[in-house]
Amino acid sequence: YTSSGFRSKIEEIARGREGIAIGTDIIVGFPGETDACFENTFELVRELPISYFHVFGFSRRPETLAAIMGGTVSPERKRERSGRLIELGKAKKRAFLESHIGSAQLALVQGLVHQRSSFVRSLTGTYCEVLLPKNIGARGSLIPVRVNRFSRGNLYGASLEDNPVPAPVHGGCVR
Repeated sequence: YTSSGFRSKIEEIARGREGIAIGTDIIVGFPGETDACFENTFELVRELPISYFHVFGFSRRPETLAAIMGGTVSPERKRERSGRLIELGKAKKRAFLESHIGSAQLALVQGLVHQRSSFVRSLTGTYCEVLLPKNIGARGSLIPVRVNRFSRGNLYGASLEDNPVPAPVHGGCVR
């Protein structure tokens, strides 16, 4: 892929559906990655409407073309670059989650956060986890919710109606 092709595809996806969660994986320290190459990658990811990403340091695998490439990046440099991208990722994810505050979403109830919790986890169509009051509905219910706030890394919401709709399930997938 080229950076311009990647940019074009991400922007096309974002235009196609408002509020969509776009994620990607990023490998740092691939053989030949210069400081300038990394900065270009960092700026591209910073500018694009990517909501979350996973950062991995390149690791050499025997019998691959990359295993014989020159331009090895030091472990220290990979850690520094990974750290910068991870911090950017946290900021972008938080901004994406906070952009949902005040919105109405259809959320799938997934279950208790933990045994003694007063909240259940739910997942919206925009891939946002929203914590809801414990007795909001049965696991697998689709519930219209209002996202009310962001606190300590989590979105919190409340039901917009009293009667949750059981989600139609087929082969373990919600449709």
